[in-house]
Amino acid sequence: MKKKIREKKHIERLNLNEEKKTEKMLKIKQLLFSLKEFKESEKIAFYAGIEGELETIEMIKESLKTGKKIFLPVTDFEKKEMHLSEILSMEDLQEKQISNGKKLLEPVNKKIAGEKEIELIVVPLVAFDRACHRIGYGKGFYDRFLKKIEKNVTTIGLAFSEQETKKIPTEEHDIALKKIITEKEIIEC
Repeated sequence: MKKKIREKKHIERLNLNEEKKTEKMLKIKQLLFSLKEFKESEKIAFYAGIEGELETIEMIKESLKTGKKIFLPVTDFEKKEMHLSEILSMEDLQEKQISNGKKLLEPVNKKIAGEKEIELIVVPLVAFDRACHRIGYGKGFYDRFLKKIEKNVTTIGLAFSEQETKKIPTEEHDIALKKIITEKEIIEC
């Protein structure tokens, strides 16, 4: 079931009109930056979007300019682990080749930040429901990582409204987010 939802929503996301995507991303950024939790957080983990994911590069740049400490994932695909590393500027990111010719941006500095350092985590997703459950790419990187963080850390998924589905089937290892932001609304769970 998850696989079917993932495939359907992934294709729908890839087929979104680029101009509309840009407009929607701007609205999502405005909603994220307006959140009390975002304004009050000094240490924020972002992801760098790949393959149609909601792009966060402008959010990262603006957050760096305002003096926030920004962290991005460093992934180990062999061990299926993810850690966070701080970046001081966009020059601290490099492309990393992953499967099927895909590339992602990761910090050059692989110095691992402690999970307790992070106050807010922006999480990628392929699909979501109103209970803030998410489907990612199916490798479990974020579910394993989110299990290690403190319960008071704000976890926020960014998505286009088209990525919503009625109900995400959940398993024991799945971790619900605290909020989902689309171009239309902030869903609180």
